[in-house]
Amino acid sequence: MIVLGLDTSTSIAGIGLVSSNGTLAELNINLETAHSERLLSNIDYLLNLSDLSLGDLTGLSISIGPGSFTGLRIGLATVKGLAYASNKPIVAVSTLDAIAEQFWCAWCPVAAVLDAKKGQLYVAVYQARRDGMKRIMPYSVLAPEELPGIVNVKTLFVGPGISTFKKEISKALKEKALFLPQDFCYIRGDSVARIGMEKLADGEVEDADELEPFYVRDSDAQPRDFKRTRRSAC
Repeated sequence: MIVLGLDTSTSIAGIGLVSSNGTLAELNINLETAHSERLLSNIDYLLNLSDLSLGDLTGLSISIGPGSFTGLRIGLATVKGLAYASNKPIVAVSTLDAIAEQFWCAWCPVAAVLDAKKGQLYVAVYQARRDGMKRIMPYSVLAPEELPGIVNVKTLFVGPGISTFKKEISKALKEKALFLPQDFCYIRGDSVARIGMEKLADGEVEDADELEPFYVRDSDAQPRDFKRTRRSAC
């Protein structure tokens, strides 16, 4: 099984290739230009670097959000185009799940954080278990000062949102908030691919025509659940 994973939810594009034996290759590129200008060429580069083509893939995995509205739509349109061209299935991965997956060996709860703008953050909390990271709270949109209502033990905060909210999170939680250097907090394409591989094996394949980004909150700023369409893998 070989899966291509893609994340465009932030300014750093993450592209990863994962097989049943582990990571084959990955690119993480901080783009000053729009993802649409370089995304396909970088996917092609990674495939060529790995001596693979679209036809060699078992499926395609895309981080569906939350994140940048424009970035998510560019990534989704790209993956849909690749799926139509290659007749490969698509699996959808929460961006917050992809962040947390990188810290599967953490000894304490892990809070994945993204900047939701308007002084708010997207957040979900996870616990590392033998069978992987398990989310222990709903995907949420909240202000940093609301964190004490959901975090009552030492928790590792990770993700691109830390660069924006570290000071506010520290003020709200004091010694309960733990951090890693910012270089550990971007979203990796191979994490998206690994989760996608598990979902593909379980038959959690999307209907490409109906798949939409997951923004957590609707236009009226109310939180909503991550809903996906399921059908059997081809």
